[in-house]
Amino acid sequence: MTYLICSLFSYIYSIITFRIKKIIEKGYAGNQTEVIRQAILAYERMLEGEELMLVHKAVQIEMEEIEAGRVKTHSFEEIKNMSAGTNHTNK
Repeated sequence: MTYLICSLFSYIYSIITFRIKKIIEKGYAGNQTEVIRQAILAYERMLEGEELMLVHKAVQIEMEEIEAGRVKTHSFEEIKNMSAGTNHTNK
């Protein structure tokens, strides 16, 4: 089992090393540190995009609930009154 894990780690390491060398050879980065920095920035952009997609999806679901009348809503004026402690609604 340990041999298998070591072999797998060695294989993954060789793939990563090969990819880093190719990126440097193509001129996308000057050294290994820059390759890793660029990869982290790209991953961060990917996560931000995924977060935006998830927020958009959640807003869509909430809007469907509101439009279907399954969620009680309040006007801005009601919210202001609630926060001031003077909840004077005519409902």
